[in-house]
Amino acid sequence: MSIPLSASRLTMRSVPRLVDSTFMGAFVLPSLTVVDISLAEGSARSGCSIMELMLHNVPLDDEAILDVLACTPQLRALAIHEPAKEHCITHAFVSTVFLPELRMLELVWSYDACEERILDMVERMKGLEYVVLGRRFGLELSAGCVERMNVLREAGVSVSQW
Repeated sequence: MSIPLSASRLTMRSVPRLVDSTFMGAFVLPSLTVVDISLAEGSARSGCSIMELMLHNVPLDDEAILDVLACTPQLRALAIHEPAKEHCITHAFVSTVFLPELRMLELVWSYDACEERILDMVERMKGLEYVVLGRRFGLELSAGCVERMNVLREAGVSVSQW
């Protein structure tokens, strides 16, 4: 059963464990343009253990995403699909990200990001099992990027293009 709502903003002041995809899937929010999730001060250090973070078309800059990632070193899955007009997969992002528990990474960028640096970051991340990389709007990855993805594949990482 779906519950249609006309709200354009969703604010969650806490995120209990029972708020999952089943719970959120019960709502239809066609006018939603803003999602604001606030955790109590210190909750990232005292029991909040986000294991998967999926950001699809969320307008955050690299600094905001790096702040979130700094509080979630235990992440096992991270997916970021940049919105068309916001860029968060930047040099600062790929130079800084360190997630030792990460097993799945999916990055889709919307501008001419430096693919070589993105692959440098992926190659530094030990323990990755599944990687998806790509450019929005169906744009092809460079031949060098595809070649490096093949090397990762040969090393046992499941790698694909978005």
